[in-house]
Amino acid sequence: MALIAAFRGLRYCKALAGSMGRLVGPPYDPVTEQDLDRYRSRHERNITCLLYGRDESRNRAQGTALTLRQWVGREDLVRDKRPAIYLYQIDYRMAESGPTLTRTGFMALLRLQDYDMGMIRAHERTFSAIKEEKLEALNACQANLSQVFTFYDDPRLEVTEVLAQGAPSRPDLEFRDPEGITHRLWLVTDPQAHLQAARLMAPKSIYIADGHHRYETCLAHRRRMRHSFPTADPRSPFNYTLVYASALQDPGLAILPAHRLITELPGFDRGEFLSRADRFFRIVDTGLDPLAPEAPAGFKKLLEGRPEGETALGFLAAGAPTFILLTLKEEIRSRLQIHPALKEVDVAILREVVFRRCLGLTKEALGDEGLFRYDYELSSAAARVRAGRAEAGFFLNPTRVSQVKAVADAGLVMPRKSTFFYPKVTTGLAMSPLVHGELVADLLRV
Repeated sequence: MALIAAFRGLRYCKALAGSMGRLVGPPYDPVTEQDLDRYRSRHERNITCLLYGRDESRNRAQGTALTLRQWVGREDLVRDKRPAIYLYQIDYRMAESGPTLTRTGFMALLRLQDYDMGMIRAHERTFSAIKEEKLEALNACQANLSQVFTFYDDPRLEVTEVLAQGAPSRPDLEFRDPEGITHRLWLVTDPQAHLQAARLMAPKSIYIADGHHRYETCLAHRRRMRHSFPTADPRSPFNYTLVYASALQDPGLAILPAHRLITELPGFDRGEFLSRADRFFRIVDTGLDPLAPEAPAGFKKLLEGRPEGETALGFLAAGAPTFILLTLKEEIRSRLQIHPALKEVDVAILREVVFRRCLGLTKEALGDEGLFRYDYELSSAAARVRAGRAEAGFFLNPTRVSQVKAVADAGLVMPRKSTFFYPKVTTGLAMSPLVHGELVADLLRV
């Protein structure tokens, strides 16, 4: 069973809530100092000031724990009095001129389960060093400060409908952040709504969209706590983690493509590459000049217009006169020696066919972080190739959520940077303390 539960969120106090757009930030993940400076400049209590301490003389985890205690002691952060499931809705645009999209989900606690139990499903490979850093922070803070971004299968959107029916008529929070995203948060405190939502979620598999390191860190923390407290109640907070969950059928659940830029390819020859690629792809010279201002947008439209189920990739070499469209020949797909779920994923085709077979990159080269750069905007990726900052650029359509589900269902992992769920889940709306001696309001685990 997938067990969700309400919790008493730790949230910014009412006096600060009016500045909410300047207080929230990204999840606890690697970020650049430039990004941190941008968030910290918005407000002295911006959530990144808690997640990433500036004092290098102090252990970062201990610094975060100290800041957390200070903010709680000053009542900058205050716990809600009643357990709630937090219905959370955002309005955003994929492009400035694009339509407004709305993504609806909820924040709740999820009972931790090992992957081999089959209810919680991953699609990314994680790295030990990152998990060790996060575990140190979790041990020091005894609080989930960032949510794990998850999705689940719900064709009729029943779970969010139940929560919406149990929610107050007006949101507790509504604000617009500096990125132009509108946020609305309702506190659903009705135990009957909690019970109905929990029953609907119980038989569902939970798919991790973003936050694999955070989830696995919580598993490691649970092992440590179970060793220290072997007779603890199953509803002890360390047996749960904080998640944001959205239905995969929600019209606002979107993924951005991560276009690949190869910084250096000794001996690379565009003509020779296209000659090799001709064995695997139908090649079309689009005639679109990358120096023309409107060309990247035109090529993006051409790429996005390909039929679903067809693998189409874009290619641009440094100094080349035009964008090239590569469409995989279906007989090649059928002969690929990879799992059927991966055969449908464009990033996997790029890796297996283009990088390995056409460019001859080794496994070691494919794992070389210095060789690749990633860009989520086709126009800026193309500009970097035009400027000679990359030898070649390969452009993709976004991975579909259904493809992520199929790969996770098969127990496989996606190639690196296959998904960028957009927008990332916001941190700072509600955090979950792990208070020793408390019990989680888990209505299905009584």
